Amino acid sequence: MDIITVSHKEPIYATAQGVISKIAYDPNGYGIYVVVDHAYGYRTIYAHLEFTVIELNQIVYAGTILGKMGKTGNATGYHLHYSIMKNGRYIDPLPMLSLFLVDAK
Repeated sequence: MDIITVSHKEPIYATAQGVISKIAYDPNGYGIYVVVDHAYGYRTIYAHLEFTVIELNQIVYAGTILGKMGKTGNATGYHLHYSIMKNGRYIDPLPMLSLFLVDAK
């Protein structure tokens, strides 16, 4: 899922508690990206970041800033590419984000 905002300087937040399992750069794909491993086989991926402010193996919580929105890698403009995996398979992130937004109110 690609998420675009009015300002390209937006901070990127973790959507749930987990551990930073990867911080990497892929010039032909995700650009600068972060992988967070969560409980119950869930994993979230935050890609095309401008930079990160977290460390490998750091515990993060919902709302922890991971970095800033960018356009690194194979991106045509500023946005966040957000993915969720469950037990190694990609799942539709929209229902999970809807849950997160309802809980945040």
